[in-house]
Amino acid sequence: MKKLLSFWTILLLNISLLQSQSLIISGRVVDKATKEALPYATVGFPNNAVGTITNGDGDFELPIPEELKNSSIRISYLGYESAAVDPSKFNTNMFIALTPSTIQLADIVIKPLEPEDYIKRAVKKFPINYTTEPFNSTAYYREKFTENGNFLGMTEGYFKSYTSNYQQDTVDNQYQLLLLRKASDVSEIAFMQENRDRKAEKEAKKAAKRGKVVSDSVENDMDAGMIVTNFGGPDQVLDADVLRDLDDFLDSTLFKKYRYQFENDMEYDGLTLLVISFKSKGTYDHLKQKGKIYIDQSSDAIIAIDFDGDIVMPLVLKPILFAFGFSFNDMYLTKKLRYKQINDKWYPNTVQWDFQIGIKKSYLFKSNEKSLFAGEQIYNIDNINHNKPEEIPADLRFDGDEEIETQVHTPEGLKWSSVNALKIEAISN
Repeated sequence: MKKLLSFWTILLLNISLLQSQSLIISGRVVDKATKEALPYATVGFPNNAVGTITNGDGDFELPIPEELKNSSIRISYLGYESAAVDPSKFNTNMFIALTPSTIQLADIVIKPLEPEDYIKRAVKKFPINYTTEPFNSTAYYREKFTENGNFLGMTEGYFKSYTSNYQQDTVDNQYQLLLLRKASDVSEIAFMQENRDRKAEKEAKKAAKRGKVVSDSVENDMDAGMIVTNFGGPDQVLDADVLRDLDDFLDSTLFKKYRYQFENDMEYDGLTLLVISFKSKGTYDHLKQKGKIYIDQSSDAIIAIDFDGDIVMPLVLKPILFAFGFSFNDMYLTKKLRYKQINDKWYPNTVQWDFQIGIKKSYLFKSNEKSLFAGEQIYNIDNINHNKPEEIPADLRFDGDEEIETQVHTPEGLKWSSVNALKIEAISN
C-alpha cells in the first residue's frame, strides 16, 4: 500500500512540474573515460546565475526559464573540460561525459613569486574581481543526515538574500526563508538502540504508574535532535563567503600556521587556474587542515576553494570517553566554495559542507557497537538581481538561533515546482 501511495504521489508531483514549467531538462554528468558520476558539477547558463548542480549520483534536473529556452547550457567541473549542450538537444535523459583537462608540462611556467604572494595579491584584488554593488539573490538549500548509509533525515529550503556593499556597509547578509520541506520517510538511529529501548521501557512503566503515556519515539527523537543541533542548520553555508569572513588560510597574518605549495596548473571553463595547496603545520581549531585554492591567472580572482579538516578530539576528553566505553574515529569535515563569473565580476555560486563521525561503544560481555554518521549541506544560488535590490524586512529575516519551522515566509504563488531544487539521490533504508 505504501509503495502504491508513493507511486501516485510521485506521479502527481511530476504532472505538477510539467504544468508549471515550459521545459524541464535532466540527465547525468560522468567522467568520459571511467563513466563514473561527477557529483556537484555545475549545470547552468554562461554569464547568468540561473542553474543547478548535480547530486551525489551525478544526476541533475533544471527548469528552463522561458527567456532562456533558446540558450545553451554549460556543464563545468574542476579538473575537467567544460561542455556545452545546444537547446536543440535538450531532453529529460541527457548523458553528458566530461573529459579530464590536462596542461602539458611545456605549458607550465615557473612562478616568480611564493604561493603566499599570489594569495595576498588575490585578496588585495577582491574589490576589483568581486561585485561591490548590493544585490538580491535566491538559492536552494539542503541538508541530509545518514547513519551507516541509512537515511536519517533531510531538510530542503529556498532562501531569498540581500547582500550589501561589503566595502562600505556594515550590514550583514540578510536572508528570508521562502519555502521549507522535510522528508518524513526516515530510519531510526540504530546506534545503542537497545539501551534506548530499555530506558524508554523504564520511563513508560514509571509514566504508567502516574497515569501518563510516553511516546516510543521520544528517545530516538532526542538522539536525532542532538545530531541536528550540533551539525544541522543553514548557518554554516549561509556564512561561507570569503569576502565577509576571510578564511584563516587566506589571512596573511596567519600564514605562519600553514605550509603552501604550488600544484599543477588547471584549465577550467576556458580559464587557466593557478592551484595552491595548503596544510596546517599542526592542529588548528581542533582540525588538521588542508585544501586547495584555485586562482584565475588572468585576473587573480579566487574562483574556488576546497577545504578538508580531520577533526581532532581534545586530549582532556579522551580518558573520560574511554571510561564510558566510547571512542571516535574517521572524523572529518569538508567545505567547497564555488564562484561564478557574470559580466566580468565573480559572485558566490555554490557552497557545500560535509562531515563524518564514527562512534564506537565497547562492552565487556557482548559485542561492541559502532556507527558512522554523515551529513551534508548544500547552498546553490540560482538567481541574482541587481535591479533596485531591497533589504529583507526585519520581521521576515531568518535567524539561525530560532526554530527553522517557525520562520517560513512564502510569497503568494511561489511553489517548489518552480525552484531549481537539487535532484534527490537514491537513498537506502
